[in-house]
Amino acid sequence: RGGPGGHESQHYSAAENALYDFLTRRAVNTLMVYLEEFHDGPSKDWLEKFAGFKQRGDTFAKADEYLLAMMRTSTQRGTLTVSHPKGYFKRSFPFTIEPRRLAERILAIREQLALEWQRDLQLIAEENKQLNRIHLELSLNGAGTDLNKVRKRIFESDPFADNDSALCPINYRKLKTMVTHYASYAVLEKLHHADNHSYNWLSTYLKTHPVEDDEAFIRAMWHAPSLKMTNPSTVVQPFDLAGEILSERLSIAKDWTFLLTTTPTANRQLLLECLKESVGGI
Repeated sequence: RGGPGGHESQHYSAAENALYDFLTRRAVNTLMVYLEEFHDGPSKDWLEKFAGFKQRGDTFAKADEYLLAMMRTSTQRGTLTVSHPKGYFKRSFPFTIEPRRLAERILAIREQLALEWQRDLQLIAEENKQLNRIHLELSLNGAGTDLNKVRKRIFESDPFADNDSALCPINYRKLKTMVTHYASYAVLEKLHHADNHSYNWLSTYLKTHPVEDDEAFIRAMWHAPSLKMTNPSTVVQPFDLAGEILSERLSIAKDWTFLLTTTPTANRQLLLECLKESVGGI
């Protein structure tokens, strides 16, 4: 697949697939929060274990296969035993887990997150402007500058609002990191045949500088010295490479915003595929 709804993007499909898998993973994580809030421990524990979800962590992939497998799984029944630490009482409660129902809830949350992320990705342009403001302020006034006076609050989330998902702020930070990561490698790919010296420099930089903190990642690149190279004679300009990454992440953010609009269609296609399987099995 090329991403939600099978749409082919101008950026390589690995990024699209990663977005789609990440959207699904965060939907599962969000559902777990809701299950915990409603004291549905058995369902939360089952989700953590299903297809090794908890162990897979950031390596989670092939979202469609994961959800279809969940939809195909039969109803699970068991007994939950609760006892007092000192043995004063012991009670047992029967429980039922319906994997298909959980999968449908994940799809619903996935649509909610897709709408949130379409809104949140619009903030990348302001994030880029803020980074440029910070760099300009540091250049003019030195490292002792109070950056809190320069920074503006970009992402707003009300933890008590009904319209935001449970993990909204965390999801935004992770999404921003992900966009920066793929923007960096998109620039690297463009340099591969165009500028071998810059390609080698950026390749090394990406191995030694994690993108978890996008501000620190970009600022360190801005402060890296230029390098004069030979064979062929050229100058590697880390400052310019940082600018290219910021430009690329804005482009990817716009592209992903469109891709996320296809999430309802992708969900319907998945449900239809499951329905065809069940009808065919009758």
